[in-house]
Amino acid sequence: MLDFDELWERLISVDETDTIEAKRGSDIGDSVLETISAFSNEPELGGGYLLLGIAKKENTLFPDYEIVGVENPDNLQNNLAGRCRTDFNITIRPQIKLEQRNGKTVLIAFIPEAQPSQKPVYIKKKDVKHGAYRRIGSTDAKCVDNDLEELYQARNSQSFDSMPVTTTSINDIDERAVKAYRRLRSEIKQDAEELTYPDDELLDSLGATAKVKGEYHLTTAGLLLFGKPSALRRELPMMRVDYMRVNGREWLADPERPYDDLIEYREPLLLMIPRIVAQIEEDIPRIFLLPADSIQRKDVPLIPRRVIREAVVNALMHRSYRIYGATQIIRFSNRIEILNQGFSLLPTERFGERGATRPRNPQIANVIHEVDFAETKGTGIRRMFDMMKDSNLSVPLLESDRVKDTFSITLSTVHFMEQADVEWLKNFSDCSLSDDEAKALVFVRKNEVINNYIYRELNRVNVVEASRDLLRLRDLELIETRSKGAGTYYVAGKRMWEAEGVTPQIKATNSTDKALAVELNPTDKPNVPNLPVHIAEAIANLGQRASFDEISFIIRKLCAWRTLQVTDIAEILKRNPQYIQEKYMRPMIRSGELRYTYPNNPAHPHQAYKAVSKSKKK
Repeated sequence: MLDFDELWERLISVDETDTIEAKRGSDIGDSVLETISAFSNEPELGGGYLLLGIAKKENTLFPDYEIVGVENPDNLQNNLAGRCRTDFNITIRPQIKLEQRNGKTVLIAFIPEAQPSQKPVYIKKKDVKHGAYRRIGSTDAKCVDNDLEELYQARNSQSFDSMPVTTTSINDIDERAVKAYRRLRSEIKQDAEELTYPDDELLDSLGATAKVKGEYHLTTAGLLLFGKPSALRRELPMMRVDYMRVNGREWLADPERPYDDLIEYREPLLLMIPRIVAQIEEDIPRIFLLPADSIQRKDVPLIPRRVIREAVVNALMHRSYRIYGATQIIRFSNRIEILNQGFSLLPTERFGERGATRPRNPQIANVIHEVDFAETKGTGIRRMFDMMKDSNLSVPLLESDRVKDTFSITLSTVHFMEQADVEWLKNFSDCSLSDDEAKALVFVRKNEVINNYIYRELNRVNVVEASRDLLRLRDLELIETRSKGAGTYYVAGKRMWEAEGVTPQIKATNSTDKALAVELNPTDKPNVPNLPVHIAEAIANLGQRASFDEISFIIRKLCAWRTLQVTDIAEILKRNPQYIQEKYMRPMIRSGELRYTYPNNPAHPHQAYKAVSKSKKK
């Protein structure tokens, strides 16, 4: 059990995490019980620390805490232990101790992770469907059906991909895929014992088939790895990969044709993965290398081949096959984006940690690793980061969205620190930037966003050092904070926009808008005096009690004039951003009056809105 000083240092430097939760602790209410359930349930977390007697200071951009202490600590301690014993479906035995700091008492409770056979742990008065929680980052998230299924499956260790698909048979096996496995496996280990098995025994040993009532059927893993395209279309019609080409840096404006070209892949993974990797290699820029032991130049993809393969394999190996939907690979002129169904089971703060792995589909993962399509278990993301940095490219941008149940990887095809970047950094010569801080600013300039995790990977520093450096950049007005807690990220700040010749009030929402913004006169601002006259007059005539239709009309005019974020619109209308979002933006999206600039990711941190013309709406 960690001592208070170590927990306190981490809390004030980084904020609450997946293993630390701070509360005022005036009583043991539902909020405390939810945290206890979350710490008990989260797989491979090992449990977490609950700190009572700590309060978060109000009106601060970044986490700041103070010790307020608890009243009647002995009673609080007994109450906590008693509720852990009686209020859950199992008995929870926390380790509790009291610490004195500055004359105030803080209660520290370590909540151990429950055994798989005991999960899900839930609050009895709410029942399992409403009282079970998971620890996602620094939040206690109520378990959805997918979470409960995962926790229940862990009791008998049967994964979804090992379940038989009883409407299939051995006749649905694609012999080409079996031959591909044998060939690839022999290249890795020529004397592998399973290569001596006949096909039916080989498939059984790989978990690709299962016997039900005397008949063999393909498992979900077997169907995905070895199934014929006709069987895949019949049983899993939406389990395909859509490869889209966009000749530019942004999703195309036409909602009916948002890309230039589309290729659909639907075949067993052992055949599909090499084809997709080859297609990406063909489409991205290439460079010439002169190896030390050769006199001939080599023509190679700008992004290392192993990185491309690891990104594709990661998407197909770890996606949720419970969710019907295609995996999307979008090739832009400056990057490759891979969007997948299913959030990461591994917490984002553990991305890149050696040996850290949480396979959603262990049967598929085992075969993929055996044929060397992916790095040794738990090392793939680390390898991707290292190889991209060695190639002078931005580190991969990984985003796991639990609410949307998606995961994405973005690979840049633009060199990271070019001469133009060095010249641009001279705008901040008075800031005495370290090399690490300079790299962070260039990353924000190229990718629009950075967080603690990316900073750590970019500069090989620990979580506390990354937090302190980002805070310094924020204090220098080079970056701005968005969100709070473990979900905190940063975007370009006032001084970065000024260096681009743009006023800080103009928040570009994508690369196209950035180009537009740079061309604007520095005095242009998205406020009433500089709006088009007809819009400015309409806003001036609005009262504080304007009707829904009146404000909706203004918003349509604003979004027809320029692509805007909800914060821009709220600033112009002098209203609360959250109110504008809930009351107007979402209903207008649903009615087709507005469209997203990031249609595949409504929760994108730079989401913005554009008006839909009447002809397009029809």
